[in-house]
Amino acid sequence: MLFKCQCCGFEQDFLDGEAAFEAGWDAPPHFTGYICCNLCPAVCVVLNAGHKRAHAYWAEHGRPVEFDLHCVTDDQFDNPPDFTKIQTVLEPLLKKLHDALNKNKSRNGR
Repeated sequence: MLFKCQCCGFEQDFLDGEAAFEAGWDAPPHFTGYICCNLCPAVCVVLNAGHKRAHAYWAEHGRPVEFDLHCVTDDQFDNPPDFTKIQTVLEPLLKKLHDALNKNKSRNGR
């Protein structure tokens, strides 16, 4: 099945909608009414948020391989989120979660 992003127009072929979803696309059967590739925030289509600056950047520098700071909405393009701060907060929380899951597995004999 050929899927076309309603935001940037990028096309990619998948076995089915489930395969597209697993690859990071917002696509049927999980999402209905719109299709967005793994690099375009669905908010751009759903809420008509600007994303043209990202597309212009991609045209000049190439389409990114994965979601990065150049995939954000126009409002965030000059002031992207500080992923370093986010990572600093999330890393200890994820470690605690990982440790708790491992402790639970060992209790259950798994």
